[in-house]
Amino acid sequence: LAVKVLIDSSVQALNSGAWARFVREAQVSSSLSSPHIVQVYGGGLDPEAGTAYLAMEFLEGEDLDTLIGRVGPLHPQVAVRLVRQAARGLMVAHEAGIVHRDIKPSNLFLRRQTGEIVVKVCDFGIAKVHPTVDQQQLTGTGHVLGSPVYMAPEQLLSSKGVDGRADVWSLAMTLYHALAGQAPLGEMTGFTELVLALTTQPVRPLQEAAPWVSAGLAAVVHGALLRDPEARCPSVAELWKALAPHGGGDDEVTAGMLVGMAEEQRRSVAPSSIAPASWYEAKAQNHEADPMLGRVLVGKYTLRRPLGEGGMGAVYEATTPGGEAVACKVLRPDLVGSSPDAMRRLVREARTAMKIDDRHVVRTIEVDTDMTLGMPFIAMELLSGLDLSALLAAAGPLAPAAVCRLFVDAGAGLGAAHRLGIVHRDIKPANLFLHQTGGAGDPIVVKVCDFGIAKQTDPADAYGKTSTELTRTGGMLGSPLYMSPEQAKNAKGVDHRSDVWSFCMAMYEAFSGQKAWRGFNSPGELVLAICTQDIPPLQDAAPWLPATIADAVHRGLRRDPAERYQSVDELMATLAPLAASCPVLTLDALRSLSEAQRLVIAERSPRSRRSISPGATSVDSTRDVEPSGARPSPLAPRLLAAVAVAATVAAATAWVLRSPASTATAIT
Repeated sequence: LAVKVLIDSSVQALNSGAWARFVREAQVSSSLSSPHIVQVYGGGLDPEAGTAYLAMEFLEGEDLDTLIGRVGPLHPQVAVRLVRQAARGLMVAHEAGIVHRDIKPSNLFLRRQTGEIVVKVCDFGIAKVHPTVDQQQLTGTGHVLGSPVYMAPEQLLSSKGVDGRADVWSLAMTLYHALAGQAPLGEMTGFTELVLALTTQPVRPLQEAAPWVSAGLAAVVHGALLRDPEARCPSVAELWKALAPHGGGDDEVTAGMLVGMAEEQRRSVAPSSIAPASWYEAKAQNHEADPMLGRVLVGKYTLRRPLGEGGMGAVYEATTPGGEAVACKVLRPDLVGSSPDAMRRLVREARTAMKIDDRHVVRTIEVDTDMTLGMPFIAMELLSGLDLSALLAAAGPLAPAAVCRLFVDAGAGLGAAHRLGIVHRDIKPANLFLHQTGGAGDPIVVKVCDFGIAKQTDPADAYGKTSTELTRTGGMLGSPLYMSPEQAKNAKGVDHRSDVWSFCMAMYEAFSGQKAWRGFNSPGELVLAICTQDIPPLQDAAPWLPATIADAVHRGLRRDPAERYQSVDELMATLAPLAASCPVLTLDALRSLSEAQRLVIAERSPRSRRSISPGATSVDSTRDVEPSGARPSPLAPRLLAAVAVAATVAAATAWVLRSPASTATAIT
């Protein structure tokens, strides 16, 4: 726990606005539930110590202000991803009628969690509850509520009358700071000078302070920094959506990405944007800034709007001559001819996916090259919705029956690939897309995405020899948090049982709201843990789960592939009865567990009991109990495993330290 203490807890202090804000922070924070808001467990006044306190979750890491002060301006994709994570937390607060009123870099904490960075919104001490929720207002005589440099003009004039658009301004100012390495008005020292500047002058153009920032991103930032709240970006949710193309189609940030812009990148100059007069103009510029929009690929596919961008290229919504909406994944022009691996991966993804005829796999329509533009592309079905990773980040652990149904459906698609001898090698929540066919009560179709690093084997041989391989020099095939021990050691030698492991790791996260591997600060530590350590019991992370579910997940996470489910179909047969109470998957069914449901403690699985029994020797919770008698020392195999993965550690480090510009994404 972290304990926040009110230093001056005298009677005079307790009767002041400071105590009121302290109590409000406890009330507001404890009422919100989001992975991107610091959790407050409770608070009060200790009569013996005469001290007021708040008990909160303990976080390891640093705040965004400290990071920027240490490394300078961040890569635009990293800055956008961090701000989009913070926006998710603010969206939860705004839905509850709560305006933060003090968003700034120092109130965005970057929690380090197993090499991944999770942004936490902190300090709701001056938050405003919408009058429809609570008529009480907090004021401080002679004090300004909020940090003036990041404060919206209307908040400077009257902090009581603000709504969620004030947080939009402050979040955009925070993004400006992260992109440029400095706040636009940070050099001003006088409060009066600052008030006059914010209320009468436009914010200094972002591209003057950071000329490398793209015109589209600059337009979005300034569209959220319009002085008139009526002209400004209307909501945090709208800002989150507009920033999506500039984050590379993903919000994931690893510790290795928290570095400053390289000097070479700082010397680049992007095309200039025009200061928008309204959010409508900002959105138009955001789209128009992409020279690909309006282009027609092979005379068929007219590119209409960007859906996501990554290191290999971008994904666009396109229309056919018949009016059908599709998604087109286009390879970056500079990679054409200069990166044969990128070309092979694009073609491999298309050809692999085209072989699979199943409604639970994203349908690939065509792979071709537009000879006029010199651009290879894949045309795929257009999906609407979100991926499982985004849902878990917003909702946390989900209803068990719905999770079982989700993975039964996803398993149908993965099983279809396996029957053709195709091993995915990168199953994770972000590659399971929840395609919405209508409203919240309408069915969702789970789609397995991104076969870009798939491996083809002989379908007649469950352990078939590799016919073709796709590798990346100095990189790792797959996402380390979800990869199997055998894949961590040698990705080329894996079969379909490696996908079973990754599939169950994704299930672990969906049931518990937590990643199975936690607390590792380097990729080397993580890879060694995958190969030598036991997975923490699922019921430790989700004590409400029935033992039958926990046992099903852990059977797929046995270190020896021969002891796992030998096929996805076998796993599906186990999950199907558990999904019976959720025959059709809908957004309504995929609801977050209530606090009451999370307080339930189910009967423990025997494996879980063994793993936590007092005084017991360490037992692999994913394996059955060995027969009594002589047992080999566990030290030797662990040493052998450590040697086996030594070469992999360097590759893992390269994977985590890769720049956002080299991160491949496949978002539709």
